[in-house]
Amino acid sequence: MANNNNFTVGSAGNGNIFNVVQHQEPKASYVEYDVAHDSIEHLSRSHVHGRAFLFFASFVLPILGLLADGLGVLTFLGIQSKWAFTVLVSAAIVGTFLTNTKRKIATAGLDRNRAIYIDGSWVEREDGGGYLLYRRTAKCIYPKCSGTVFIRPAPPREKPNHTLVGVCDLGNHRHTYTVDFNGIGFPLQFDWRPIEEHKP
Repeated sequence: MANNNNFTVGSAGNGNIFNVVQHQEPKASYVEYDVAHDSIEHLSRSHVHGRAFLFFASFVLPILGLLADGLGVLTFLGIQSKWAFTVLVSAAIVGTFLTNTKRKIATAGLDRNRAIYIDGSWVEREDGGGYLLYRRTAKCIYPKCSGTVFIRPAPPREKPNHTLVGVCDLGNHRHTYTVDFNGIGFPLQFDWRPIEEHKP
């Protein structure tokens, strides 16, 4: 039958009217996070460590600008100090932003056969020394929702109890789930309010 429904026909009623009792299979009360195959990415060790080097090198740019200004190089070249620092600091910010994830991967100290969640992806160390990155997603089980549940860091107020949470891309903060070590998530509402700063 459609939707895996089981029908039980009771006794015939008056005027050939039948009483039909419909039993539906119960819906799952949890989600299972599976690897999203379109998110799988293999990164070589040299690529990750090269980007990590660029992350740290980005901090050197403003220092080089200070040295050049102190030695009079900028003046000799006819470059105004404020414009030079604006360019160098902007380049440093962009460089650290673009390479920060690779820096986290390179410095995570990953063990083989263990995955760590870094900036939206699970990261594993491969046998050849490279890195395997992938996302885990699930189908939202809230009624009449066809959304996909993505794993993300827990909100600040939930940190003591939850490190990661599942959030539906359609239901957003109304369709949220726990994230267990075994890839199972149960529907649960979280406190998304920011933590107030203590005023002296």
